[in-house]
Amino acid sequence: SIRRAICHRLPRADRLVTVSRPLADRAFELGFPADRLAVVPNGVDRGVFFPRDRSLSRRELNLPDGRLILFVGRLEAAKGVVDLLQAFDQIAPSAPDLFLALVGDGSEMARCREAQEKWPGRVFLPGAQSLPEVARWMAACDVLTLPSWNEGTPNVLLEAITCGRRVVATRVGGIPDVLSTPALGEMVSPRRPEELAHALSRVAREHYDSMTIAACGAPDWDTSAGLLYQVLRSAYDGTALPRELLAGFGRMV
Repeated sequence: SIRRAICHRLPRADRLVTVSRPLADRAFELGFPADRLAVVPNGVDRGVFFPRDRSLSRRELNLPDGRLILFVGRLEAAKGVVDLLQAFDQIAPSAPDLFLALVGDGSEMARCREAQEKWPGRVFLPGAQSLPEVARWMAACDVLTLPSWNEGTPNVLLEAITCGRRVVATRVGGIPDVLSTPALGEMVSPRRPEELAHALSRVAREHYDSMTIAACGAPDWDTSAGLLYQVLRSAYDGTALPRELLAGFGRMV
């Protein structure tokens, strides 16, 4: 099995790099030595993803005033798209100023179009977009949501936070590591549309400072690459990993 193969090969590695603490925790549980285990977070293109004026972005996209919930990703059931549509059905009747945009494509597009017909003028389906356009949609939204059933460490959350936008996402994979403080948003259980609806309704209406959120964003790719270089250099030289790459592993070191 894959698990057996991983367990067999892990001890042979001079270094193991993960993109989140939960993955590092798992590697440690499988027996990988803490002093050879590093976390190097993914980076974000800060030339594309950065805080910008919400009203201006909405005018550029011809979006109405109100509160905008944004999903970016594959339109698949496992990404929680159906759960999101059900959640919107629950909150839309009592919140006429609430809108939903789903940026992407996938097998659930037909169901998304049904929602668009059910809520005319309130559900937007621009399809798959380039990264600069994704950043524009992020700037236009009030909250980004990712209600996936399972995840690794999704870059879309890192990008949204770097744009200064709060997040509602499921408590799976590396997401708790990304949403490390309640100021960044809320986490919900997967496959729970009602719980998702309540969280989206709250977060979409809460006022927050975009620059404060953006300050918690991911490093740029040059910084991420620099950290990875330090790991590779330590393996080549046979020296200890820099302590900052081991930070956050209190029970490991």
